[in-house]
Amino acid sequence: MILFFPQYQAGVMPSHIPTGTKALRKLLEHAPDFAEVPVEISGSADPQIVRGVRYREVLKRQLNNALEIVKRLNPDWLLTTGGDCGASFVPIAHLNKKCNGKMGLLWIDAHGDIHSPETSPSGNYHGMVLRHLMGHPSFDIKPPLPLLPHQIAYLGLRDTEPEEDAVIADLKIPHFSSIEIMNSNAPLDSVIAHFKSHGITHLHLHVDCDVMDKDFFPYVDVPESGGISLERLLEILQYLRRKMPCPSFCLTEYAPRIEGEGIEIMKRIYTEGFGLTLPE
Repeated sequence: MILFFPQYQAGVMPSHIPTGTKALRKLLEHAPDFAEVPVEISGSADPQIVRGVRYREVLKRQLNNALEIVKRLNPDWLLTTGGDCGASFVPIAHLNKKCNGKMGLLWIDAHGDIHSPETSPSGNYHGMVLRHLMGHPSFDIKPPLPLLPHQIAYLGLRDTEPEEDAVIADLKIPHFSSIEIMNSNAPLDSVIAHFKSHGITHLHLHVDCDVMDKDFFPYVDVPESGGISLERLLEILQYLRRKMPCPSFCLTEYAPRIEGEGIEIMKRIYTEGFGLTLPE
């Protein structure tokens, strides 16, 4: 199933994600198992900050709509794409419950995204998704089965705030920088061994486009230097898929300034990275 969730209010506003959404919808909408989550129109002038989260009420409605779709269709294979990292809450919460807590989450991203509303300097929900999935009490929607620290690992991490560093260290979450994963599979093997030692049987692969270096892929709202190349990202995804079953994927934060920029790269991540067959 393709869950097309073009949410954009969880990150930087104004966002270029809606521009990317148009090209991705054209690419994917004719797939037989395509389902789109309705997304509201929000202006950047009024972020509606409620209890430390920008656009809190809008995001809550959209996440609930997405959860209802996934619960009703109950897919065995799920790709969530089209929007920001906040959309990842839905497939991860679904898969973790379906796997009875035996799911390992690989967060392949330049950023930690493990703030709470109390520690986030921006109030942007896309920087809080992991804390939400862990059941932090400051969020309105409760995950049916909160993630435990041993279920999480980072690949490509290179831009975090001190509050995130403290959480990652305190919870002993494995994390590897883009430099560490660029030329070696040893970090990948380490993560897989860590997951297996805790009884993990399945992986969810979350990919934020900003894990790639901005020189390779500038089509994001928050470009970061020092990332990995497209070819290395594809190698990593293929390697992980060979190591453990991966029934769920996310590809997020595609935000080109001009519609269609970078779309050929997105196609390669869908097909070569995730193993998806694109509709004709």
